[in-house]
Amino acid sequence: MAPLGTHPSDELSGRQASRSAGGAQARQEGIDTVLFDQMEESVSVFRCDGTYLYLNAATERMFGKSREEVLGRCVWDVYPGVEGGAFHRAFIQVRETGAGLEYEHLYEPWGRWYRQRIYRSGDRLYVFSRETTEEHLRADAFLLHARILENMTEGVSLTNESGVIVYTNPAEDQIFGYGSGELLGQHVSVQNAAPPEESRRFVEEVIDRLRREGSWEGEIENRRKDGTAFTTAARISALHIGGKPHWLCVQKDITEQKRADAERAESYEFTERLYEQTRLAEQRATFLALASEVLASSLDREEILRSLTRLAVPTLGDWCAVDEATSDGKVRRVSAVHLQPERLAQGEAFHARYPILLDDAGGIGKVLRMGTTEYVLDLSDELLERTIPDPEMRRATRELGIKSLISVPLRSRGRTLAALTLCYADSGRRYTEADVRLAEDLARRAATSLDNGLLYKEAQDAVRARDSFLSIASHELNTPLTSLSLNVQALHRAFQKAATGADGLAQETVGVKLHAVQRQISRLAKLIHELLDVSRITSGKLRLEPEEVELTTLARELVPRFADDLTRAECELRLSAPESAVVGHWDRLRVEQILQNLLSNAIKYGHGLPIELELTADAQWARVVVRDQGIGISAEDQARLFQRFERLASERHYSGFGLGLWIVRQILDAMGGRIHVRSEPGKGSVFTVELPRRPPGSPPPAGS
Repeated sequence: MAPLGTHPSDELSGRQASRSAGGAQARQEGIDTVLFDQMEESVSVFRCDGTYLYLNAATERMFGKSREEVLGRCVWDVYPGVEGGAFHRAFIQVRETGAGLEYEHLYEPWGRWYRQRIYRSGDRLYVFSRETTEEHLRADAFLLHARILENMTEGVSLTNESGVIVYTNPAEDQIFGYGSGELLGQHVSVQNAAPPEESRRFVEEVIDRLRREGSWEGEIENRRKDGTAFTTAARISALHIGGKPHWLCVQKDITEQKRADAERAESYEFTERLYEQTRLAEQRATFLALASEVLASSLDREEILRSLTRLAVPTLGDWCAVDEATSDGKVRRVSAVHLQPERLAQGEAFHARYPILLDDAGGIGKVLRMGTTEYVLDLSDELLERTIPDPEMRRATRELGIKSLISVPLRSRGRTLAALTLCYADSGRRYTEADVRLAEDLARRAATSLDNGLLYKEAQDAVRARDSFLSIASHELNTPLTSLSLNVQALHRAFQKAATGADGLAQETVGVKLHAVQRQISRLAKLIHELLDVSRITSGKLRLEPEEVELTTLARELVPRFADDLTRAECELRLSAPESAVVGHWDRLRVEQILQNLLSNAIKYGHGLPIELELTADAQWARVVVRDQGIGISAEDQARLFQRFERLASERHYSGFGLGLWIVRQILDAMGGRIHVRSEPGKGSVFTVELPRRPPGSPPPAGS
């Protein structure tokens, strides 16, 4: 929908302009996009570092990201779940070896299969992608059918619409005396004992009847590979595979009539099973489609999980529950459903008496802990005896009436979000491997919905953080500007007085006001410098210019700059440094910035109390310790102390963007250093910075 006040055609033109701009950018990089833009296959072009240079429209559709969202960004940032996976490894291999690679892999966060080809040309990598999920689903179904067919005693063959054999099971090969695969590609008439023309005419009549009626049954005179004639009773059915008709023929040797009768009954039973499996597959596909629609209708975590349990009963079980691990290491039941309210109350009473534990050796606790599926085909008394040593708990478990159960994890981006447990109880049914796969598929879809809700919440939090930052920035920048304005006005009045002869008083006023103006300008410069550092760090443009630096001298030169701040805060700064020089290979300005931020924080939060700056060193590290006796920091706040725009104290009493400690951490990471904090509310804080005195492999610095 177009924004208010914008004509839809303007929005369309904007999209086209954006797409044209993306194409222009690709052409500037020397990429010929004309062919790629017309391809149905996904095409992406990257720099060797994984940065997007180009993607065609098929890629946008396949992976749900527009060109505007990804061009110029690294693929590992756009799709965090990709890094470390099959695509990442293949990308690195082609980049390092230059040899093209084709492979197929499952992208687990989405539960989708892709076949990809990667080529390198110069400093670019070309990735061609095609989704093969549906092929895998069809392959799984075909594998199930093939396993059934390969274990049958009657011969089974599958021919295409023209009568060419495309599949035979081992029994078919054995009956006709052929080796495995020898009949494939031959016309079905090769199996008939009649002359070739008559045989082909018979086949055409059968196929014509199959088209009209869908099946054919009767006796066929056949011949084996060695020429031996024999008779089979055959049942041929019409199947539609890939949108095209195929003919499934089940036949048996009826030389011995009794054996023929038994095999005919077995063949009929097999066909019925095949039809039943097809019907069940259709039901499950319909159920999963409905589940996807219901789960996608909300972004609220609790509502999604409640919808999940309501969906499962009675289609997938008599009983369904969802549990999650809490931050304190316990297990919380989020939702449970049973058709009989008294059973639900019985289950609640059971878990109140025997709570689920994360360290349980099996069951829901293990599923939440390990992220693996638990499947019990038959919860027999023997199994209860082996797994539950407490007789009273065994008795209570039997009273629940559970006969079979499945517990599957809801996993997304490598995390187990919850566990879905399905039980058959009063209905007396039992779960199968197919039910396990269905439950896992449902869990994957639910996990995706949960993850979407989490991402939405994170986006909302980011918007709130942005709004909060803008409010803080407006306040912080406006405060010195207001002070500057007032001081400039005072200076103007002082000059007017000086013009009238009150020179002494005017000069004194000018001096004070100029000092205040200089202080506010310095404050503005510091705030703007912090914002510039954020831009440099987030864009990867933070540059270091290392040189030989003597830390004690640097600290002694820095301390006098805080004289005014210390006086206003009524704080005393004590510097403790070793007699010998502390020399390291560092960026002088960045080390100075670290000290300034730590001392500024100590002065800000330690008003009226002493502050200690201590320097120590050994052969490997130089250490800077800043101690204050101020308000201190709680343990839960320490976890987010070094995040961007985090202000742990009231905005009304303590100024700043909340960037200082984040910038300190980023600088130290770039220099190979580290920072630690030790603090308690009301007892002050101790910040310890450790700087490596020299890069790895370099000789010790002078004075070490």
